[in-house]
Amino acid sequence: MTISFLFLALSVSPAFADKTPECGVGRHWVRAHHSNAYTRADGTPVSASEVPSHCQTNPPSFAKWSEKLKRGMPPKWIEKSEKISAWTPEERERILDALGNLPSELLRDSVDGIYRLKRSAPYDKNPASGVRGEIAVYDPAFAEKQNLSRILGHELAHELFNNLNTPEKDLYRELADWTLSKTPSGDYILVPTRPRDAYVKMTAKRILPRTLPIILNTSYSIPRHS
Repeated sequence: MTISFLFLALSVSPAFADKTPECGVGRHWVRAHHSNAYTRADGTPVSASEVPSHCQTNPPSFAKWSEKLKRGMPPKWIEKSEKISAWTPEERERILDALGNLPSELLRDSVDGIYRLKRSAPYDKNPASGVRGEIAVYDPAFAEKQNLSRILGHELAHELFNNLNTPEKDLYRELADWTLSKTPSGDYILVPTRPRDAYVKMTAKRILPRTLPIILNTSYSIPRHS
């Protein structure tokens, strides 16, 4: 009898050990983890620390984006040589917090997932990259001086631009004074031909009061820090 009871206890205890505690409405469970030093979107430095397991209040982005932090290789990814990396509890929390600092116009339903990869193949210092509907976040995005809200805002602005209709895209290019330039490989790229401040102050807010100003100002609307 004693042996049978002991066997039963040992066989079921792992299931209880892995069970995520219930945190209630508007909160989620965060496993204990080491948090590296980093800088918040507003420029506030955060020291490295050991974070105990706890129930965390959901950031504004949680309901929509927690399920979009995905594992594996993005299905449409071109750089198949890039290595997959696992999300850490710290990284998930920081990404969700950073998304909560962005304007709602940037948080596009068309984004199917944000993925975690090691390094960019074309440029290993790149913090993030994206294709239509998919964003990859790389190791450099989590460096101490990086601003995750700015990084994600930049990639989400690409997604927003891709979802503009043709007249809106043409208007953006006109206001930005971008011109098509042919590369040595024969591809065409858009090249800005005047300083950014000159076109940000133009008539964007009158013509496209929500979408275009967000694109024009995205990378500068989040506080900058060194």
